[in-house]
Amino acid sequence: MSFQYAFLDPFAYFDTPRGNLPAASRPLAGSHPGPTGNPKEGLDANPFSSIKFFNTPLQLGYEESALSNAGTTEVNSFSHALVMYQQDAPVYPLDLEGQGTISVSASAAAELCICVSSADRSRPSLYLDVTPTSCTFSYGYYTSANMIPARPPPESPYVGAGTGPGMYLDVNRQTTYWLSIDCPNGILKYGKGYMSSNLTLLEARLKKLDEHGCMVWSEETWSFLEKIKEVRVLQTGGDMRALSVTTRTLPLVDAPSPYVLPDYRISMNDLESNNYTVIANLPVECQKLYANVAGPNIVLNTPDFPAFGRAIERSVSTEGCLGHTLLMRKAGEFSKKGKLHGAGADGKEEKPDLTQTYLRITLGSHMVNSPGIPYVLEIWPAGHYSPVHEHADSFAIIKVLYGTIHAFFYDSIVNPGGPRLIMDKVELKTGDITWISPQHYQVHQLKNLSKRKEDGGEGTVCCTLQCYQYAYNDKIHYENFRYIPNSSNSSPTSSPNDSGPLYGENGRSI
Repeated sequence: MSFQYAFLDPFAYFDTPRGNLPAASRPLAGSHPGPTGNPKEGLDANPFSSIKFFNTPLQLGYEESALSNAGTTEVNSFSHALVMYQQDAPVYPLDLEGQGTISVSASAAAELCICVSSADRSRPSLYLDVTPTSCTFSYGYYTSANMIPARPPPESPYVGAGTGPGMYLDVNRQTTYWLSIDCPNGILKYGKGYMSSNLTLLEARLKKLDEHGCMVWSEETWSFLEKIKEVRVLQTGGDMRALSVTTRTLPLVDAPSPYVLPDYRISMNDLESNNYTVIANLPVECQKLYANVAGPNIVLNTPDFPAFGRAIERSVSTEGCLGHTLLMRKAGEFSKKGKLHGAGADGKEEKPDLTQTYLRITLGSHMVNSPGIPYVLEIWPAGHYSPVHEHADSFAIIKVLYGTIHAFFYDSIVNPGGPRLIMDKVELKTGDITWISPQHYQVHQLKNLSKRKEDGGEGTVCCTLQCYQYAYNDKIHYENFRYIPNSSNSSPTSSPNDSGPLYGENGRSI
């Protein structure tokens, strides 16, 4: 596939007077110019009268066509030149050479390019290019780039990874794009949204085990990654004022498990499999919440009321009892149209949708450091579920007190195509504990998959204790949990509701 790129004299480029690109110098289709044809639109555009353009075939990276062995993807070396030599562009240093995570929040219109280079310009640079139709890793110099073989992680259950627009640029939408560089393991990762390896969309594995069991580069070519440290970012189109870049010292390796076990129960097999984690591995906010609710006396059935769970089960499943009456009042709470009463458009009587309801009983006082009262007992009748929702960037610990609940974790509630599962469903039984942080498991849906009695099942209720806290450095304290109305299945496609009554106003009791 041919496309247009330029050989640049960077010094001549910045000595050229500013103005609009001459028509003869504008890039051809395929080089991803800005909306007006200027590839540096939004970046204080410069003329390129000293640039000569050439049509040259290059191969690189990954796009949907690669799935059919098309074997070629357009690489914009023009952007690579700009990101390396744009005037007064900030450089964001990694703390350590060859490793770290770069997070870029941007609203690009045509392309986002992240370049990581060494101080020695004779060495190649690493590029991540994200456009509306592709996402690619490449390496080389600003005049040319070469392919880094990459694919979505084959073991990932992340629904939608590897296909569709979810991998690519969210045009004119403020989105977080991240790049993880892990030289010790020889792994590059790209993802969007929360900085978690569960959200990896593209991955390159560049090391292998040698005969001595040591990790070595599969090709000596990749050794240049050991020295890269300087980060530069180029955004084409969109609002440049919204561009934000941060770096972290460590790469994204394995996301901590959603299951939390006491440290005395962890085995060597658990360390190998990463099926469980311990509270010491989690943020301090989660550690504090865990210390309050993980104890052996935080239970539903107590010696003075050993059948409390069965009593709740009868109350929520029997018409006329308090629990069932409260559920009837909440019917339709999370639908697009609000509560369902009276006749529908076809003249037939509409029955309230009870299955997307559950009861929430707050415990204690509002401590003003969480979205509402921090401790909430939630009652989930058989077959009932929550909408897909997020947690206002708060931390949380969830303990199952009775029955079984299933958690479905998603990437975002604002994806154009709807939220995508990032892992298989998680089953939590009595005594089990899971957790939430601003970067892990922030978007989820809870379901009691026990069959209702009217459907021939046992109708087992589930009771959970949820507890929340803002980050210690959170200066926003957003009180509500945004949700997707009518998200009745595990992959809903309805649009997020960003206004009106929001799910999770947990300062209010049932």
